Amino acid sequence: MLGEDGLFSTTDAMYMKQSAARKVPPQPQSPRVLDGLARTLHSRALTDGRPGVAHKLTYVFGNAQCAGCDAVFSVEEAITTRWG
Repeated sequence: MLGEDGLFSTTDAMYMKQSAARKVPPQPQSPRVLDGLARTLHSRALTDGRPGVAHKLTYVFGNAQCAGCDAVFSVEEAITTRWG
C-alpha cells in the first residue's frame, strides 16, 4: 500500500477498518542503484522539484514482504504482473 496510512504490505483488503491487521514495511531501493526507467523517473521527479514523488519511487522499485507468508518480492514485478 502506498497511501494515507503509510507504506506497507498487508493481507487485509480492508486494513483501514481493522487496526489489528499485520502491516509489513516495504524495503526501498537505494536511488544510487536505480537504473533504466526507475532511474529516469526518479531523476525527473527530482529535477521537477518533486522530492516526495522521487522518494515514493524508491519503494515502487524496491521490495516488499508478504504479510501472509513472509516471502520477499519485487514491487515492480508485482505491479507489472497484476496490471502490466
